Amino acid sequence: MAENNDQNENQNGNNLNQINPNENNFVPVLNYDASNPSSLINISRDFMHLKKYNKALVYITLFLKSYPNSFDGYYIKSQIYTKLYRGNKALVLLNKALSLLKVQDDQDHIQEKKILNCRGKCLIFLKRYDEAIETFNKINSYQEDAKNYLKIGVCYYNKQKIDDAINNYNKAIELNPAYTEAYFNKGICLCNQNKKEEAIEVFNKAIEIANNDAELYLNRGYCYFALNNFRKAIKDFNKAIELRPNFSEAFCRKAACYLEMKKEEEALIEYKHAIEINDLHSKKMLFQAALYVSSYYKKRNNFGEALPYILKCAEYDQDNEDAQFNAGIAQMKLKKYNEAINYFNISLNINRANDHAMFNKAICLMNLEQYDESILIFSLLIQMNKKDFESHLYKGICLKKSGKLNDAINAFTKLISINQDCMPAYLHRGICYTNLKIFGKAINDFIKHSKNKKSENKEITDEDFYYHRSLCYINSNNIEDAINDLNKVIEINANKANAYFKLGFCYLLRKDKKNIVQNLEKAIAEFDKAINLDGKYIEAYFNKALALTSLEKNKEAIEAYNEVISLNPNDVESYFSKALILMKTNKYHEAEKCLEKVIDILNTSKSSFCKNLDNIYYDMSKCKIKLRKIKEAKDYLL
Repeated sequence: MAENNDQNENQNGNNLNQINPNENNFVPVLNYDASNPSSLINISRDFMHLKKYNKALVYITLFLKSYPNSFDGYYIKSQIYTKLYRGNKALVLLNKALSLLKVQDDQDHIQEKKILNCRGKCLIFLKRYDEAIETFNKINSYQEDAKNYLKIGVCYYNKQKIDDAINNYNKAIELNPAYTEAYFNKGICLCNQNKKEEAIEVFNKAIEIANNDAELYLNRGYCYFALNNFRKAIKDFNKAIELRPNFSEAFCRKAACYLEMKKEEEALIEYKHAIEINDLHSKKMLFQAALYVSSYYKKRNNFGEALPYILKCAEYDQDNEDAQFNAGIAQMKLKKYNEAINYFNISLNINRANDHAMFNKAICLMNLEQYDESILIFSLLIQMNKKDFESHLYKGICLKKSGKLNDAINAFTKLISINQDCMPAYLHRGICYTNLKIFGKAINDFIKHSKNKKSENKEITDEDFYYHRSLCYINSNNIEDAINDLNKVIEINANKANAYFKLGFCYLLRKDKKNIVQNLEKAIAEFDKAINLDGKYIEAYFNKALALTSLEKNKEAIEAYNEVISLNPNDVESYFSKALILMKTNKYHEAEKCLEKVIDILNTSKSSFCKNLDNIYYDMSKCKIKLRKIKEAKDYLL
C-alpha cells in the first residue's frame, strides 16, 4: 500500500521538497537548507502530518545520517514505519531510541514513557502480548496510568485470560471512574464469560458516562438478546441506529431479534437495510444477512429477487466455497455463462475436488459452444466416478453438438451399458442415428425411450422427441405415424414453424389418390402457418408453390416462387418452376427471362441443378420458337 502511494505521488510530478502549504490548513517548514541538516527532522514531521509517509521516511533517513545518535530521530522513524504497518522495523527503531536515551531528569522520564508506550503498542500489533504486558508494567512502575492498565487488559483478553483482563480493567476504572473504554472492554469480557446480567450492569454504567456511544447500546442490546429479552434488545439496537444511522451490525442484530420473535417480514426489512448500507467492516454479518434474504425469496420461488443477494453472499465471503458455487448457479439461470464460469473457478480454487462446480462449469462451456473444453471436463469427471451418468450423458451431447456423431453414439452406448434405464441416452443416440440416416436404429431407440420417460431429461423435451421421431418416419415413408408425431409437437408448442412445414410436407407425400386435392389444400394450410411464424421460410414458400401448381392455381404459385426469389435471388429451382408455369399460360416473354436467369446462375455456380441443363435448353428453345426467334432456338437445340 505504502509503495503504491509513493508511486502515485511520483506519477503526479511531486518533488520530495514540494509540499502543498494549503493542504489541511497546514503550513510546513521552509524547504531543506543544506547548511542546516537539523531542518530535515521538521520536514519529515511535516510530511507525516500530510500522511505522505514515504517522503517523511526519506527525510528522516537523511537526518539520521547527519545525527546517528538522535533518539528523537529513531523515534520519529519508528512512527513512520508504524503508519506503514511495518511493526518489526518500528520495534527495532524504538529499542534503538531507548538505548540512546540517557534518563537524567523528569523530562527524560517523559520521553522514555513515550517511547515505551509506542513500544508496547507495537508489540500488541505484533501479537507479542507477554512483552507488551512487561512494557506497560514498566511504565506503571514510574506512575500508574489507567490507559496502561487498559492496554494490559487488552493483552490478557487476546491471550484468552479473561479474569486477568477484567482485573486490569477494574484497575483502570479505579484510577479513572469515568473511563468509558474500560467499562466497555470489561462488559465484553463478562459477556464472553456468559455473565450477561453483570455485563448489562457494566454497560449501564458506561452509558451513564457516555450516552451517545452507539457501540455501548449495541453490546448491551446483544446481552438482552442472549437473555431472550428481545423487546429491550430492539430498543437498544434502535438507539444505536439513531446515534449511527449507517450501523450495519445494529440492523443485523435487530433482524436476529425479529427472527426469534417469528417476524420474518420485519427481519427481512432490517437485513436489507444492513445490506444497502454495505459496511464492509461487518462482512460476516452482512454475509448472514444476504444468505437469509436470498433464502427467503428462494423459498417463495422468487428467484429474480433472490439473485442479487446470492451474488452478495459471494462478495462478502470470497473464501466460502458454497457461496461462490451458488453465485455460479444463479448466473447460469440467467444464461450469463461466462460470469457463472468465473464463480465456479473461484469455488474450484478453494476446493479443486468440487465435482459439482466442475460439472456446472462444463455445462456452461457447452452452452457457449466450447465443446472440446467441456468434453475434457466431463471425461475427467468420468475418470473420478465411472458411474457418473450425467457426465456420460452430457459428454455424448457435446460430441453430438460438435458433429462427432459416431463418437457420440459410442458415448451413449457406453452409458446404456452402465444403466439400461437411462432413457435420455436412447433419445440422443436416436437423434444421432437420424442425422446419419440410419433410420431403423433411430426408430428402435425412440421406441425404447417412449416406453419409459421417467428419467428427467433437461436437454431434450417431449417436443424434440416427437419431432425427431417424425423425421425418421418421414424418411421411412411411414407418413401417417409422422403426421401423428408432428401433431403432438404442435400440441406442445404451437409456435414451432418447422413442425408445420414438415406436416405440410407429409400431406404432399400422402399416397391417397381419392383425396389428392384435400391433401394438397391441407399442405398449403400448414405451409402458410409456418410462413406466418417465420416470414423468411424459403422451403415453406417453395413447397407451397409446388402444391399450388398441382392445384393449377398458377397465379398464386408464381407469387410464392417470387417470395422465394426475393429471399434468395439465386434460387434456380424457383426460376425454372416459375418459367414452366409461364410457358403453360403462354407468357413466353416472361418465361424466357426466367430461363435466361437460370442459365446465368448455372454458368456461374456448381449447382446440382446443372444435371437438368439439357431440359432447360430444350424449354428455352420452345420459348424462342413461340417468340419466333428461330435462329436462337436452333442454338439452344444444338
